[in-house]
Amino acid sequence: MAAREFPLSPRTTAVLEVGDLVAVRRDDGRWGCLQVTDLKRTGTGSRTSLMVGVLPWVGEAPPTMEVVRDLKITEQGLTGVEIFTRGGLDVVGAAPVVDHGLPSNFSEHGIGVTVHVWGWRTAIEKVNALEP
Repeated sequence: MAAREFPLSPRTTAVLEVGDLVAVRRDDGRWGCLQVTDLKRTGTGSRTSLMVGVLPWVGEAPPTMEVVRDLKITEQGLTGVEIFTRGGLDVVGAAPVVDHGLPSNFSEHGIGVTVHVWGWRTAIEKVNALEP
């Protein structure tokens, strides 16, 4: 597989990888970050759906692996490729996903499991809601 070049503006989730960092320009002009935490590779939604988590980070420049490397997501939700195609977000790099213990819509189902579904705007608003 060829090396990916960043920034990456996906039109499908097929080009994404778990750990990808999604830069979010906040309303206050600073930057926040979503991280791809899970992907469905086959079946319905496999090219359009992804799990993203909110990293507890706000900075003056887009996120890099170095600044978010050991951060654990605070919440996550199922969203769609529209965060890129309609929200205008880009993947700017990748970092290992820190074990967070939150359930994934793709792999964890059952009684008592709570999962979240976010529209693309909600995913962006989650980052805007972070306290600097």
